[in-house]
Amino acid sequence: MSKLPLKEKSGYGIGAFGTEMISTTVSSYLMVFMTGVLGIPAAAAGTMFLVAKIWDAINDPIMGTIADRTRTRWGSYRPYVLFGCIPQSIFFVLCFTIPGFLTTPVSKLVWAYVIYICYGMANTVINVPTGALNNVMTTDGNERASLATFKNVGASAAGLISGVIAMPIIMYFGKGEVNAQGYLGFAIVCAAVSIVSYLFMFATSKERMKPFEKKTSIRDGFRSFKGSKPDFALMIGFIVCGIAIPFRGMWTAYYCLYYLKLPMLISSLSFVVNLVPLVISPLLLGVMKRFGKKNALLGCFIAQVFSGVLFLLAGANVPLLMIASAISGLGKAAMTVTFAAVPDVCDYNEYKNHIRTPGFAYTAVMFCFKLGTGLVSYFCGMLLMMVGFVEGQETQSAATCYGIYWMNGVIPIVFSVIAILAVIFLYNLNNKRTAEIEAELKIRRAEAEKNQ
Repeated sequence: MSKLPLKEKSGYGIGAFGTEMISTTVSSYLMVFMTGVLGIPAAAAGTMFLVAKIWDAINDPIMGTIADRTRTRWGSYRPYVLFGCIPQSIFFVLCFTIPGFLTTPVSKLVWAYVIYICYGMANTVINVPTGALNNVMTTDGNERASLATFKNVGASAAGLISGVIAMPIIMYFGKGEVNAQGYLGFAIVCAAVSIVSYLFMFATSKERMKPFEKKTSIRDGFRSFKGSKPDFALMIGFIVCGIAIPFRGMWTAYYCLYYLKLPMLISSLSFVVNLVPLVISPLLLGVMKRFGKKNALLGCFIAQVFSGVLFLLAGANVPLLMIASAISGLGKAAMTVTFAAVPDVCDYNEYKNHIRTPGFAYTAVMFCFKLGTGLVSYFCGMLLMMVGFVEGQETQSAATCYGIYWMNGVIPIVFSVIAILAVIFLYNLNNKRTAEIEAELKIRRAEAEKNQ
């Protein structure tokens, strides 16, 4: 298949920009907003995030199967990009809204549960089909890797810009303070940008691979995973990415606000974390072609371990914190490789089990990513409670601040080591093997079209 037009790849990346503007804000600021502004106890907020991700375990596979079974003149997955962007943005803004009727702790917690779960469901409706698009826009493995690179460049650019502008915009709308009005203003800005980005993605993308005549079921989705070690490796990798990446944004906010007492440093560290993957993501395409996705993944997770060590060594040393953030940004580039590997694993499952379910496959790995983000929020809530964090209190105790410092390095180290072991022992695909599978599938699909 010929190379995809630059406009189409760029549109895919711009869609990822819109996704990341929202997801970065949620991962970096929603926990801080709920504990420090809305006044929900840290443990309760962490539990809420975890419960919401468990609910995703139910609706994610359903959404993936619905997308796989959809047949429209726009394709199977693109319609959800068009019709899902506005509901997602509305619930995202409501996450940072404090209505006047929230006068008791119980009402605040109920509001947070309802709105955040609704946001998660709206997010599933658009992001599962968006991710599956990579698999149907082209059958060429290198072009899919290129799409994943554009996706990560767009996401990194959004994270970079968001990290720089978030606190200034929050303080602008908050009239010089970090308050509810400021968070709401920034959320509205991000939501508007996200809608425009998704609409551009819809307008420029095209589904080239025709779906099978037979519609698949949720059972088919699970059957397609039978005996697939690479699937399990990616799932573990996505869980770790879901923990390490949001943790860096979320914990950096607590670290700067309470340990360093330098709130404006949040923007600087976030800038560095997101600048590195933005710069190196295009280079990763060459690395994946030459050394394979497995080795690229190992390199990214090893970098994340090293960054954790540097964060522990840095303490209050701002220049060393910048270096540690840069190395963490290198680890964040693992998202480029993991997304690039999903279509390869989907092809492997089709080759092995004769079942093609790209929407369900993307659902599975994205559920793992969401599970990671839910777990990190839960862990953060539990860790804050363990170190004695007091909700709504501007100054924390010395023991609390030391606990915040310690966890800043330990969490990325532990989970990245788990990912490294999973990739080494479970991911059994290389460039030669994926090329052989691609060639075999082309023959099968051609024969299937003749028989239809």
